[in-house]
Order: sequence, then structure tokens, then C-alpha cells
Amino acid sequence: MIDKYKKKHYNYVTHTFRRSLRMKKNPEMRCKKIAQYIVKKRCTVREAAKFFGISKSTVYTEITERISKIDPKLAEQVKEVLCFNKMEASMRGGLMTMLKYSNVTK
Repeated sequence: MIDKYKKKHYNYVTHTFRRSLRMKKNPEMRCKKIAQYIVKKRCTVREAAKFFGISKSTVYTEITERISKIDPKLAEQVKEVLCFNKMEASMRGGLMTMLKYSNVTK
């Protein structure tokens, strides 16, 4: 049983490591892949960073600075998703604050 777990875990880690190595060799491809993933899944920067195995700051740099030079049309689509996520996060934050203080006053 333990051997099967180790083998599964090793395959996952190896696959993730290989995926990140491929991405490091070609920054333009990495930038496009990240942007396409964000547009397709409508995910956050944090989710994309976790999927690609890189830091949030790298993802943010790729999708705000580099993608506009590589593919302006894709950059606009990514910008829409980022704006939506930002708007949604502020709404969620306001809702949580309201719920927190409504429970305190009771």
C-alpha cells in the first residue's frame, strides 16, 4: 500500500516539476498559456499560480505587463477577468464584514 502511494506521489511531483521546467524555457509560451488558462477558467491569480506551480507575483507580472506586448487581444480578455475578480472580492469582503458585525451587536 505504501509503495503505491509513493509511486503516485512521485509521478505527480515529477509531472509538476517537468511542467514548470518546460514553462521556464520559453517565457512567451508561458505567458500565453497562463493568460489562456485564466480566460478559459475565469480563475484568480492565486488559482493560476497554484496550477502552474509558480508564484503569484510571477503570474501577475506575466498577465499585466508581458501579455500586452505579445498578444493585445488576449491581454484585454485577461484584464476583464481580473477586473471581475477584483470587483467580486471587494463584494465578498464587504459581505463578510457586514456578517461579522451583525453577529457582534446581537
